[in-house]
Amino acid sequence: MATNLSLKFLGVRAIHSSPGKKNQTTGGNTSCIELCDGAHTLFINAGFGINFAGDLIVAKHLKTKTPVNATILFSDFLWDSILGLPFFTPIHFPSTELDVLTGIPIEHAQSGLNDASSPLFSPFNGIEGFRAAISIRTVNEAMTLGAWTIKALAMAHPLTPYPVTLWRLTHDSGRDIGIVMLSDTDKKSRDAIACFLDGCSTLICAASTSPNKDGWDCHRTGFKDALAIALQLRVQDLYLTQFHPCMTDVLLQRELLGLQAVLSSNIKNGDSSAANLKIHLGSEISAALTPAISCNLKRTA
Repeated sequence: MATNLSLKFLGVRAIHSSPGKKNQTTGGNTSCIELCDGAHTLFINAGFGINFAGDLIVAKHLKTKTPVNATILFSDFLWDSILGLPFFTPIHFPSTELDVLTGIPIEHAQSGLNDASSPLFSPFNGIEGFRAAISIRTVNEAMTLGAWTIKALAMAHPLTPYPVTLWRLTHDSGRDIGIVMLSDTDKKSRDAIACFLDGCSTLICAASTSPNKDGWDCHRTGFKDALAIALQLRVQDLYLTQFHPCMTDVLLQRELLGLQAVLSSNIKNGDSSAANLKIHLGSEISAALTPAISCNLKRTA
């Protein structure tokens, strides 16, 4: 039988939202990814992109009168990953049950979420100001949610003192998806990531921008690190997201051409993993235009 897993990029930017013509192909909202198998929906991060999903959930809730159950997996608790949470409409319903998953200690996660909803930035007094029932869990061992098996790996963030969580999501249909944030990642870290995600067929990389030795004006995106991991894992599809606000559509396409050139060179040198790899830029625009089939992942069990 065939199982359809929909993958939507609801937000693709880092640090702050960047709407406008310069990002009209990929979109400008901050980080949020939605994975759905028809029975359960998983959100990765709660940047401003989660607003769109909240609107659809509320419309369904008002029609069916059924309580909202949502699960959000956080890769980190920096602003670009959490500031959409107060604007996720279901979080203000007392009937909503929100399950927050992380790979780091609960107290650190709670501190990050309280920052997003502090009185300095919102009309709420931390997460206690939301009406939904919110549970925060640290994933130390593999856990199941319907047909999903969820694993987490906490690692040091490449640019900040705060830890980051890598996710491995395995569906009963056979699809294995790895989700990782990286930027300027050293070989030791890349090897640890590859070990954790060994066997994944799909890799989603939030390749954040970082400065090189010449400063921010000569930034690097982490795309080449993402490609190195994808080739090491021999994945079939690599999705790139988490674009820095200064990375316009034009610059992103240039970066993509650079990766394609690396792939072509590897193929000429006989690298079979390069020949089977497809690289994509995650786009909230295409997801909005074709929500039912956007980035459709299908595998026959």
